[in-house]
Amino acid sequence: PAAPAAQSPPKPAATGTYEVVLDKSHGGRMGLDVDFLLERTVLPVMSVTGGLAEQWNKVAPADKKLKADDCIIEVNGVRQNVSVMLDRCKDDTVLNLTLARGVSHDSLVADVKQLIQATACGPTLVRLAFLDTGSLEQRSGGPNGALRFTFGLPGADPGAAAGHELLGPIA
Repeated sequence: PAAPAAQSPPKPAATGTYEVVLDKSHGGRMGLDVDFLLERTVLPVMSVTGGLAEQWNKVAPADKKLKADDCIIEVNGVRQNVSVMLDRCKDDTVLNLTLARGVSHDSLVADVKQLIQATACGPTLVRLAFLDTGSLEQRSGGPNGALRFTFGLPGADPGAAAGHELLGPIA
């Protein structure tokens, strides 16, 4: 059988950050259902449930509308501490939110599945995961996601470089 024609990697889900300002000074609830887990550094939006969020969406441009699967990454200058971020949402009158689009678990999984189907790169990604475990390094070992950002291995593996290049648009 003939090899499948080479395809270009799929485009990842629409990504980027945007800012929202919600003013609670006239009463009203925030109108966002978020998924709180203490070990996370972001607050994934599960749904828009009315309130100030729905009011914002009525007047906001399309690329700044609040929606499920976006993640709150900052609340009034606080990042990476979801407990304090939630406290700010409860206690502060004006909320300056920074949200990221396209970084939910489901979006990332869908992008990786699409990438594997389009490029047949499954074995390359398995190799990248193996190298990330630190199996070749005596000192530390254990998966830590370091290869997502840089190549720390001596004599960088060409398979790792290829995997990193494929995942670049997604990560």
